[in-house]
Amino acid sequence: MKIICSIWWGEIGGFFDGKERPVETEAIDRELIALTKKQHPKVLFLPTASWDSKGYISNFTNYYTSLGCEVDTLLLHDKFVDPTVLKKKILSTDLIYVGGGNTLKMMKLRKKVWLIPLLQQAHKKGIILSGLSAGGICWLHGGMSDSRQFSNKDAGFIIVKGLDFAPFYFCPHFDRDVKRKEFLPDFIKKTHKKWIVLEEGTAFLIKRKQRKIIKSKPQAHAYLGFHNRGEIIYSDLKTADFQSLSIFS
Repeated sequence: MKIICSIWWGEIGGFFDGKERPVETEAIDRELIALTKKQHPKVLFLPTASWDSKGYISNFTNYYTSLGCEVDTLLLHDKFVDPTVLKKKILSTDLIYVGGGNTLKMMKLRKKVWLIPLLQQAHKKGIILSGLSAGGICWLHGGMSDSRQFSNKDAGFIIVKGLDFAPFYFCPHFDRDVKRKEFLPDFIKKTHKKWIVLEEGTAFLIKRKQRKIIKSKPQAHAYLGFHNRGEIIYSDLKTADFQSLSIFS
C-alpha cells in the first residue's frame, strides 16, 4: 500500500495530563501542519487511547487552534457514534491526529466501531495521518506498548499490531523509559524486522518516497534498530540516510 503523506513520532510530553502546554512539540507540530498546504487546516483529534480525556482534549484543541487550525474531536468511549457522522468526520478532515495512551484498548475499540475501514479510506485519499506514542504505533505494522501496565503496573511490554500502512515496527520513549532499552532487543529478534526507535523530541516522516527525521530537541536521536549476525544494532538516523530506501528493505 502506497504511503501518501503520513507522520509518526514518539511522545514528547506536554498535554497528555491536561495541565501542561506542549511547547516542546512546536517545531514538529508546525511542520506537520505545513504538510496540509492550507492556511487553516481541519484537524481531527482522536483521544481514544486516553479514554477521551477531557483535559487532553481541551489542551490539544487550544494548542492547535493557536497554530491556526480548525479542530474537531472524535469521541468513541461510552457513546454511540452515528456511522454517517463518523464517515464525514474522518473523510472531510485534512489531518488526523491520534493521541497517546493505551494502544491495545484503542485498537480493540476501533474494530468494534468499524473505524478501521474508514481510516484505510483516509489513507488512500491522502489525508495526513499522525500521532504520538500509541498514536504512532497504530499506523504502522506494530510497536512496543506498555498497555498492560495500565491495569497492572508490574506487567511487561507487549507488541500491539497496528494498521500496517507502513511496514515498520515502532518503539517510542526510548530515552525516557529505561525498561524499553532492556526489552526491545528481544522484540527485534522475535519479529526479525527493522524498528524505528525514537527518543523524546523526534519525529519520523513518511511522504511518498521521502523518509525524514524532524526534531524539536537538537540533541535527541532517532534510530533504525535491527538484528544482524547475533547482534542488535541501533543505527543513528539522519536526514541523509533517507536518500536511499534500501536501509528499510
